[in-house]
Amino acid sequence: MGMVGQQQCVRECRDRPRLCRGVNYRKQHLLCELVSDTEEVEPNSDYVRLELDQVFQRRQDGSEDFIRNWKEYKTGFGDLRNEFWLGNDILHYLLRQGTYEMRMDMADFENQTRYVKYSSFNVGNETSNYSVTLHGYSGNVDDCFGASINNMMFSTKDQDNDKWLQGNCAELYQSGWWHKECHCANPNGVYLAGNTPTFAMGIVYKPWRGQYYSLKSTRLMRRKQS
Repeated sequence: MGMVGQQQCVRECRDRPRLCRGVNYRKQHLLCELVSDTEEVEPNSDYVRLELDQVFQRRQDGSEDFIRNWKEYKTGFGDLRNEFWLGNDILHYLLRQGTYEMRMDMADFENQTRYVKYSSFNVGNETSNYSVTLHGYSGNVDDCFGASINNMMFSTKDQDNDKWLQGNCAELYQSGWWHKECHCANPNGVYLAGNTPTFAMGIVYKPWRGQYYSLKSTRLMRRKQS
């Protein structure tokens, strides 16, 4: 492939979903190559592997602004090697290719970790406002998504699709998400780094650290069921 930027390389991969599962990207020379099997093909040491087959959200250091509008959450934003949202359009398209499970890994600033997992996960198209369905919870912390986001539509600061009649949860809590009234977990919230006096605006997971603690990291992943 010729002289391209990271986002163009990713778009090339997304346009070939049956052939491409990720890209190897060399920033210094703006070169990339499409990868058809990320498990068997190892990247050259000069390249950084950007896998599109699994992770669709990552928070880890607050380097990326997640207070974004509908279009930005639709198309995706951020750096695939660091913090990013893959994009609702591509997430919907990828999930159409089969039956998928979803997992969220999270960590706090005391080096503790937790995870939740769902055996069935699907996101609708833009006409449905990217309505999400998930079932089959397991994990080592209480479920927070089953009752709060299942069958909910996606909301952003400029498009209110939640069930809260008094306002827009995405605008109030500054995060694009499948808000209800408003959230039990806020993976796309503001990076507030630990204990905070601000209620529910951080990267919170209520059953674990409550609504006044913003987590250090989250990672949302999809995996095709065999």
